[in-house]
Amino acid sequence: MRTGRIRWLALLVLPMVMPLAWMGRAFAQPVTYQVITDEVEATMPDGSDVEVYRFDPAVYVVNQGDDVTLVIRGVRGHDHPVELEGYGLHTVVRKGETVRLQFRADKPGIFRLICSEHADATHKGPMEGYLVVVPPAKANGAHHNAP
Repeated sequence: MRTGRIRWLALLVLPMVMPLAWMGRAFAQPVTYQVITDEVEATMPDGSDVEVYRFDPAVYVVNQGDDVTLVIRGVRGHDHPVELEGYGLHTVVRKGETVRLQFRADKPGIFRLICSEHADATHKGPMEGYLVVVPPAKANGAHHNAP
């Protein structure tokens, strides 16, 4: 008798729950970017040397709702105090070490990943990357008029 109730409940509930589970997987994905700290050096036409620091890659595109991990490895430079603006995440990336910024991309827009040590040209920067959070697309024909 009890097994019959469980089967009946499963047949009743599963058709309602499965589409929700599928939708969660279809729209919210785990996304990981492997990022390094890098330094670019160049000799200018006047003979002066210029060094700038950067994140490589510098653009991270995700969908709103994705669970995101930025794995940042310190390759060049010493300490890079980093902030992901708009998400209130802070860390320090040190040469030879790896840090992880983990968060849910719950706000659409473009957000800077910036190193405050190299924030502008006078400090061998700007050292910044860009998180691009794409909002969900609106379905065509989603508006229905009542008869």
